[in-house]
Amino acid sequence: MERETTLNPTTQPNKHAPSDRFIATSNEQNLGGRPLATQAPEITAEGVAPPHGSSPEAGEGRETDMASRAAEGAREVAGEMRERLDEAKAQAQIVGHRIAEGADAAMTATGTRMAGVADSLRARADETSAGRIAARTGDALSRGGEYLQQSSPADVRTDLENVMRERPMTTLLVGAGVGYLLARALRRS
Repeated sequence: MERETTLNPTTQPNKHAPSDRFIATSNEQNLGGRPLATQAPEITAEGVAPPHGSSPEAGEGRETDMASRAAEGAREVAGEMRERLDEAKAQAQIVGHRIAEGADAAMTATGTRMAGVADSLRARADETSAGRIAARTGDALSRGGEYLQQSSPADVRTDLENVMRERPMTTLLVGAGVGYLLARALRRS
């Protein structure tokens, strides 16, 4: 039993215009004018039999080919992910170095300012008790400034941790005092 089928490709502007014609038989399926498999698989008591004209070995070959293509695709994706991860690591290291350099520069600048304030206090100090306190404060600021200029951020962190372990109560009181002063300064602004 033969019948005439008309396909209308989606690229034609008029859906009702005639297009390529072909003849389809009852045991052929057509897609775009090309015949597909001629028969469906048969179902038997032993299981599903392949369509006539094909063998189980041909199916295994296709499955192996598909599996190897899938494995190759997975390897490509894994390689791309490794490359992206390596790029991200390199960028993170660059940013880390920049931050460390910035912290070191900030510590050096703070040390320089502290030394300048110390010199200013010593210059204004007179021989009174207030002058002696100002001179001592200037000396302490000067030593602190030199320490910050000569130390790395890691050294400062280690020294702070050691002081906090040795004198926990003093550290707590200094922290409370600094917090109080910051709160007052922020409230005024």
